[in-house]
Amino acid sequence: MRLIAAMALLVCAAAQAAAPTDRYPDVAAAYWVEVDGRPLWAGHADQRLPMASLTKLMTALIAVEHGDLDSWVEVSAGAAAETGTRLGLRRGEKLTRRDLLLAALVRSANDACRALADSIGATADAHVSTGTMTDTRTGTGATAGALASAVATTDTRTSTGATTDTRTSAGTRAGARARNGKAANAHAPAGTTTETRDPTGTFVVRMNARAAELGLADTHYTDPCGHDDAAQYTSARDLAALSHAVLAEPVLAEAVQRRELRLTTAAGRVLSARTTNPLLDGLQGARGLKTGTTPSAGRCLVAVVERNGRRVLVVLLHAPERWWDSVGLVELAFDALPPRAVQGAATSGGDASVR
Repeated sequence: MRLIAAMALLVCAAAQAAAPTDRYPDVAAAYWVEVDGRPLWAGHADQRLPMASLTKLMTALIAVEHGDLDSWVEVSAGAAAETGTRLGLRRGEKLTRRDLLLAALVRSANDACRALADSIGATADAHVSTGTMTDTRTGTGATAGALASAVATTDTRTSTGATTDTRTSAGTRAGARARNGKAANAHAPAGTTTETRDPTGTFVVRMNARAAELGLADTHYTDPCGHDDAAQYTSARDLAALSHAVLAEPVLAEAVQRRELRLTTAAGRVLSARTTNPLLDGLQGARGLKTGTTPSAGRCLVAVVERNGRRVLVVLLHAPERWWDSVGLVELAFDALPPRAVQGAATSGGDASVR
């Protein structure tokens, strides 16, 4: 009995040690800090909040998993009319999916993000045969009905702290997303190919299905780019899990570290852009990951820093001082490691301030 009691105490102690503590409650509405995948500190980690352009992490993940990144995409009128941060794409221009992916991640360009999502959404329905959609990278099939079920399940959730998008009313966007779902779930006759009438809606279905596969219980998407919508939300814990999936893709792990872009359209027009993430310039070992800002979401950030083989990941949702607080949390996290784990970090160069 004594042995069993002792083992129970050890299990409880281990569980308490593994649970992150809310040591810095004032840094953000919700936050998450981990070292090498081990949670260190967190506050309101499961609260559902708007995510702004952190949405693009899922969009990028699906794009890479879909594959065919070197195919050319024609910019639609809808993509060219996107608001917020833009690359300046024009209707009818053609860029590769790879370049659109880079623009969406590095510059957080909504026009590039929408063009990327629509190209994949259109392709998904164009390859529907006997009600089955096949992933071009893995070859595994998923029925359109299964995807619809994933969306129906996540649609039963309600968001916390989200407000309407400043572009359109919540009612208008909700109606549009309802129509998106109907168009995206339509089955093609056996043995035929069709082109979706709503590629954005089809892509959003895939976003929610992928979120379900990753176990993101507090995440729901209505838009691939991150515009404010009461039905689009995530949690700090879910974003940490999504970030692991993104970093596991070499194409994405490299893309989020880029500071500048120089892209060329099929017609030869050159487009230049710089990252929205100043940590890449000023924080030693910064490796990305994504920034986001909207009226409802506030200032958001997922930061990844690597030093001497150790990785710190910080997620901030609605953080008024995201740059300074993220730097502080990163440094505190590395300081919390045993001395030998961070030995030499201070001598490897770099400036911990944000320029």
